[in-house]
Amino acid sequence: MKLIDTYKQIVKEDKGCPAATQDIDLNLKNRNKAFKEYNYGPADPRLDLKIDVDVSSIKFDKNRLYTDSQGEDIFLTEKEIKEKGNYSYWKKLADVYNQESINQSLQMRCGNCAAFVITSEMKACIEKGISDVESSLTEKAGELGYCQFLKFKCAAARTCQSWVGGGPIKDKEVEERKLTKKEKKGLTKLEKDIPMKSFKKQYGTDAEDIYYGTLTNLAKKKY
Repeated sequence: MKLIDTYKQIVKEDKGCPAATQDIDLNLKNRNKAFKEYNYGPADPRLDLKIDVDVSSIKFDKNRLYTDSQGEDIFLTEKEIKEKGNYSYWKKLADVYNQESINQSLQMRCGNCAAFVITSEMKACIEKGISDVESSLTEKAGELGYCQFLKFKCAAARTCQSWVGGGPIKDKEVEERKLTKKEKKGLTKLEKDIPMKSFKKQYGTDAEDIYYGTLTNLAKKKY
């Protein structure tokens, strides 16, 4: 499959409702795979936040430190998180990315991942097929969006090892998805420069989607 074809498919899928947004069993199957194979978590993101921060009100769509309305960091310090239940999760993720501390991995959330789709069309799909249990999760793990890579409804405050920066995908981004000639040439060059082999080793059957999604994002930033 050509990179540009995959790129068009992402746009096309936004216009409809992905099966996992309507089929609870399929969504659970794909989510369980994300838990087991891609370390989707943490279970309760609220444990990372200062006591007066409401996770359901946060838009995890920034690429740098998250702050409240007063400009103060919403996260506890690494020392404080060590005393909470999520420290082992973030430490494991930091080790995966060869990071010296958990501070950087704390910023890598589904909400700012390039695969996180929260267009108005996708939000309508999610609302149409949402269960009461999923609806209540926004209080604990942030707004729900659709993971274009792993094909399930994920929560903005969580993350996983397939995270790619540059997201989320909103209405504005979909409207601007047409690539320039220079970007199309860049996509072709990236396919030659970046082998899929390493992606297959890390992501298995999901490698192709993640590979092309990553390259598409790189092309838009680089060219």
